[in-house]
Amino acid sequence: MIICARLIENHFLELDSSRLVRLIIAMKLLILEFICGGCWEDPELPTSLHKEGWLMLQALLEDASKIPNYEIYTTWDERLGKFPRPGVNVTTISRPQDFKSAYVHLLNSVEQVLIIAPEFENHLYKLVNLTGGTTCIPINCSPSALNLTSNKSLTKNILRDHHIPTIKDLDVRDKLSFPFVKKPVDGAGSTDNWCIRSKDDWDAYQSRNYTIPMLTEEYIPGQHYSMGVIVNQAGSIDYLPLAVQHIEIGRQITYQGGQLPATNINQQPFQQLVERCLQAIPGLRGYFGVDMILPDNSPQQPVVVEINPRLTTSYIGYRQLTGINLLERMLSKNIFTVPIPWADQVITWNVQEL
Repeated sequence: MIICARLIENHFLELDSSRLVRLIIAMKLLILEFICGGCWEDPELPTSLHKEGWLMLQALLEDASKIPNYEIYTTWDERLGKFPRPGVNVTTISRPQDFKSAYVHLLNSVEQVLIIAPEFENHLYKLVNLTGGTTCIPINCSPSALNLTSNKSLTKNILRDHHIPTIKDLDVRDKLSFPFVKKPVDGAGSTDNWCIRSKDDWDAYQSRNYTIPMLTEEYIPGQHYSMGVIVNQAGSIDYLPLAVQHIEIGRQITYQGGQLPATNINQQPFQQLVERCLQAIPGLRGYFGVDMILPDNSPQQPVVVEINPRLTTSYIGYRQLTGINLLERMLSKNIFTVPIPWADQVITWNVQEL
């Protein structure tokens, strides 16, 4: 055994560095973005979601390229033309109905997968759940956590059970009392979110004839915020700086962009609220975000709006504020005792200009 070990040692000493690197087995990581990746079944890709999805995918691919000994894989919708980034193993999806078989094949070929997908129609849950029959590790929230947080009504019930402040539900079937908010139970972002202030708004909302379940909530005037969280494979937790959300409240509620970090505000009450959410819902991990509002009439007590169990657009801003590779931190199996260093600067973004 000693002779064999010395022979092997001598053999490695004779290798040049480039050949030695090739002997190291690379970790294979699949990064999947729902819209860009060939999952969207409608003939036309949604412009806004596609734009935000590509920005998040591009950011993750760039961060992944800087992690030693990783091979990166992704899928790409043929309708988007040639894949624009070198150094990535790309599976082109010609038709959405071909996606599932290609995805399952990739899951059996890689060690880890990070999925960006909307919660509506359980898209994110289904994609993560498919990893269960493989040895591939999802860098996402657990299926049980996704099942809860993809349904805003279930999420609110769990949070209330743990005495976490959230937005009050209303019943307007018998009597309209303006203003109030209508939004999908399983919506992603601000899509189909309405602020009903008048009978005209109500009539406009009803004319849409929504067939999906909708929530009716109290309208709370105030400032909107969000906080990103990273929980790595070892359970190490990073609470990211509080971000301002720029929300336009018209007849429809639209997300316009944001600012990092939030300035002139105490972050501690928001982080404490996020910590309580993490305790209330087991399985929140990878990257997720918590949307909150600070009511004008109660400026000391933030309220949870919803939990986004996936990478959010804010990731693009967070990665610009630190020299730490946030994706590498997410993938790590180490417990971190030193917090992420953040630059002393303010970053703003507008989704219309991204």
